[in-house]
Formats: sequence, C-alpha cells, structure tokens
Amino acid sequence: AGSSGAVRKSLLQEAQSLYTEAANIGLRHEEFSNDELHDLIMEIIYLSYRLSSYDSGQRAYEVLADYAAEDGNTLLQAEMLVQLADWELFYSRHLGTVVRDSALAKYQEAYRLLSGEQVPAAAIEALFSPATPVVLPSFVRTSLVPAGAESAHYIDVSFVIARNGEGDGIEIVGSSDDVGRAEIRDLVQAIKRNRFRPRVARDGELDMTPVTVRYEVVPR
Repeated sequence: AGSSGAVRKSLLQEAQSLYTEAANIGLRHEEFSNDELHDLIMEIIYLSYRLSSYDSGQRAYEVLADYAAEDGNTLLQAEMLVQLADWELFYSRHLGTVVRDSALAKYQEAYRLLSGEQVPAAAIEALFSPATPVVLPSFVRTSLVPAGAESAHYIDVSFVIARNGEGDGIEIVGSSDDVGRAEIRDLVQAIKRNRFRPRVARDGELDMTPVTVRYEVVPR
C-alpha cells in the first residue's frame, strides 16, 4: 500500500538488505569467486545510489578495496580506492569539505600505490587522466558521450576539473557546422550539472590544466 514512489523505495531497500546479507554470508564462508563477490557488492552499491544511501555504498566499496588488497592485486586495489573516492566526491556536494578532502586523499593514495609498482603507464593514465573525463558516478549512464572519429555532430569544449569535481572555466573551442546555440547551452549546463573524477598528474598532485573533449551532439 502507498504511493508508487514509496513502494519502489521499499522494494529497493529490501533488495539492498538481501544482497548485503548474501555478501556477508559469502565473505564469512568464502563461498563466492572474486567475480561473483564483486558483482554482488556492485549491486549493493547501485541500490545504495538509487536510495541515496551514502554510508552503505561507502562500506561496500571499502569491502572491495580490502578484498583486493588481501588478494594482492595492486591494480584492482587502486581501482577500488579510486571508485571509493569517486563515491565520496560525488556525495561531498551535500556532505561537505571533510568528505571531499577524504576523497582527494584516496585518489592520491591510489596513484602512489600504482606508481610504486610495475604497472604499465597506460593503465595509470586510463585511471587518472583518460582522454574523456569520467562522469560520477561512473556506473550510471550520462548524456556526456564522447564523439567517435566518424561523428558528424559534435562540440569541442575545454574545461578544468576542480578539486570538488566540478567543471570550471568552460570554453567552447569548436563544433560541427550544424550545431546551434541550444545544443551548446545544453552541453554547458550538463558539464556544470555533473561532477567528474579529478585528474592526477605524474607527481601525484591534482592536474588543474584544462582538458579538451569532443562530445557527441544529437541535433534538435
């Protein structure tokens, strides 16, 4: 009984509880493979996002990071630390600078972890400074789609990813001939509305230089 929104929330909470119980059983009895455990905990994280449940999502990511560390998989441990930092940074707009600073520290910890190992530079770059900035949370579809080599409709935009993940200093530097003011306005608003994974430079500090991206545009 109740509104459809309340029913959906109740079902999501029940599913989250069941997934969490299953994950705890699997961890205690080592009944899951690494892939199965990862998939199960990612379901918990996705449901936590749907429910705006910061604490449960944070705990789930911490489990994945700890599990990767115990397994000795440095690259996976760094990836989980980065995703945990993504989660914290995404919610820091509501939870404040303490959560933001915690996220930034985790990005730097993950970078140092990889830089001290024999990890290919391409893998580090893909995680910390990909050609197309990662929109947070990374597991949710976004309207900011990178344009492919054959894309006929696009906008080239330059912006800086700030410490809080926001896009600052947005500048349109080019576009296909058919792009109008409305499409440019929509893209600028989408960049302002979203948060991005900060870029980390070779010295482990945040890279505050502008990044230029070509985004796909659906003509009106």
